[in-house]
Amino acid sequence: MRKYAMILLIAGSILFTSGCVYSHNYDENGNEMTEDEVNEAIDDIKENVKNDIDNALSSETSSTVIGTTIDLDLTSENTDIYSIQLADNTEATLRYSYSTDDADNVILGYHVEDNAPTELELSPATEEAYDAIWEETPITLQSGETTFYLRGEDVHCRMILQIENIEEDNLVNAQEITQ
Repeated sequence: MRKYAMILLIAGSILFTSGCVYSHNYDENGNEMTEDEVNEAIDDIKENVKNDIDNALSSETSSTVIGTTIDLDLTSENTDIYSIQLADNTEATLRYSYSTDDADNVILGYHVEDNAPTELELSPATEEAYDAIWEETPITLQSGETTFYLRGEDVHCRMILQIENIEEDNLVNAQEITQ
C-alpha cells in the first residue's frame, strides 16, 4: 500500500511540476526558459522520479517481515518466544499488538546472547486491543542470535510480534520457541 501511495505522490509531483514549468516557462530564479531548457528540466524530473521509484521498489522487495503469534500464561520468569540470527547489525522495526487481559507489569524484552537485555513495559490492554492497536518501536539488532521474551506474573497474554525491515540476505535463521 505504501508503494502505491508513493508512486501516486511522485506521479502527481511530475504532473504538477511539468505543468508549472511548461505553462510558465520560467525557472526557479524567475528567468525565462527556452524550449530546450524546459524539455531538459522535464527530463531531469522524470529521471529523478524514476530513480526514486526504483529505489523504493528495490528496498521494499529485499526486506522481509518475520514474527510469531503467542497465546500463553506468563510467569515471573522470562518466557522465550522467538529467536532470530543475523549476519550483521541492523536497524529494524519491532511491531506488535497484544492483550494482557488488562493486567499491568508485563514486559516484552530481547537480548543478544549474553548481552544485557532491552525491555519494554507493556501497558495494560484488553482483548479488544488485540490485532486492533499496534505499537511500533525502532530497534537496533546486533549480529548473532537475538531472543525475544515475555514476562508477567500470572498474566494471560496474546501477542502478534513482527520484526520488520530486515534484509533477507542478513537473516540467517528465525524460529518460534515453543514452551
